[in-house]
Amino acid sequence: MSNAVPDSRLTVPQLPPRHVSRPRLLAELDRAAAFPLTLLSAGPGAGKTVLLTDWVRRGGLLDREGRVAWLTLGPADAEPSRFWRLLESSRRDLDGVVVIDGAHLLTHPSILDGLDSLIRGGRPGLRLVLAARSDPLLPLHRYRLAGQMYELRAADLALTPAEITDVLAIRGVTLRARDFDLLVARTEGWAAGVQLSAMRMEATGSASDFVSELAMDPGSIGEYLVNEVLDGQPEPQRRLLIQTSFLDEVTGPLADTVTGMTGCADMLAGLARENSFVIPLDAAQERYRYHQLFAEILRYLLQRNMRPALRGLYERAAAWFEVTGDLGNALYWAVRAGNRHHVAKLMARGGFAHAFVHRQDLSGLGLKDLLPLRRPEGASALRAAEFAVAGSAIAAVFADADSAARELGRLPSVKSEEILTDPDLLVTSDLVELILGQKAFDVGAVDAAAHRLLGRGGDVSAPSVPGLRAALLLGQASTHLWHGMASIYRKLAASRRRDAVLRARELELI
Repeated sequence: MSNAVPDSRLTVPQLPPRHVSRPRLLAELDRAAAFPLTLLSAGPGAGKTVLLTDWVRRGGLLDREGRVAWLTLGPADAEPSRFWRLLESSRRDLDGVVVIDGAHLLTHPSILDGLDSLIRGGRPGLRLVLAARSDPLLPLHRYRLAGQMYELRAADLALTPAEITDVLAIRGVTLRARDFDLLVARTEGWAAGVQLSAMRMEATGSASDFVSELAMDPGSIGEYLVNEVLDGQPEPQRRLLIQTSFLDEVTGPLADTVTGMTGCADMLAGLARENSFVIPLDAAQERYRYHQLFAEILRYLLQRNMRPALRGLYERAAAWFEVTGDLGNALYWAVRAGNRHHVAKLMARGGFAHAFVHRQDLSGLGLKDLLPLRRPEGASALRAAEFAVAGSAIAAVFADADSAARELGRLPSVKSEEILTDPDLLVTSDLVELILGQKAFDVGAVDAAAHRLLGRGGDVSAPSVPGLRAALLLGQASTHLWHGMASIYRKLAASRRRDAVLRARELELI
């Protein structure tokens, strides 16, 4: 009897304790039997190894003599002679099912050429199953066209809400509906995230509190993502990820501006290809977002390690959005940066009009924190005019009926010569008057401002604000509609009061 310790690289792993089987994916692997290559390509923690282990062990493949071989690769095993020696010791005749876990490590041309020959050679009885964190450097496009490959990717491996329910149930965790929905949204079905969350909730006994918490201690999701994803990246990629994490969407040019680096588009594309929790948002792969949990970790690191630099990053983002014409985002990040000068310029020169056209609610941006918006000492007359117009616009955002009426009365006194002769400032000033008129229920003020703005449309010196004309007409019409309805209600109320008085008098005469 041999006392040799089996090589763990050639041994099918054991299933983890309290494993939850996933019949829909096991069926997918069964359906792939007709293809010479099955590829599972997804990032760390997606559940590739566990799924294949379940499929091999529960599917009875181990009970069929010589029908399955398993090879778990480490970095050192990607050397050609070492790889082929391991593979042959696992399956000398190379038939049946051959599972190679960690196939993304295989980059040597001789190994890739050998695997390509096995896949395309039409070898009867051989089925190659590759599990990889990123697509192996094989001609996958050829296999797709030839119908030789079956693929399961991150989206396929993501846990469904029903599967998440099963994972929680097996650990005795019960969540309220809103907490469950939050867990689903934050993890996006990422298997490791769900499992680590369930384990932590089981251990703490405070399930609802944990769902909204971000942990970085040993055994946490944060530690896993830092160790398995972030730490393995080169320094430029780490810098890119952390310094752009405050953005909901990121593009290469935007990332270049925010980080001060070049080549961010290529880095983002590479991270997406590597399944590093960077997710393309369009077919051209020009816009990206980060997985929600990953983004939370990156923002935590940004706040912890780069707090003094945050305002500078926000301001660079604001400047980029301004140059590209996205004044809504430019204004948002200028406010976050606390840059009163930039906020005043944006509000006075198109930002307020942009918000009006796109019905953007400015009350939640934090503009109140910048009030009072006083002009800087020694500012030029034009700069002072920008601050005056921007201050009026911010006042209009937060005005109620009474304060709107007061601001309307004050407007003529703040219309300096600089405002009256600057097309940008004049449009914003008139738009402020229109909005104040709406809030003060002053139809005359609304009409006067709308007529000036609409009449100015033929002036070649007037700034072009896409959609402003339609938004003005709609705003003016809605004001008149409201005013007309209010008038009808007032008349009805007056009529009812008269009827009540007459009825009372009739009763007195009886």
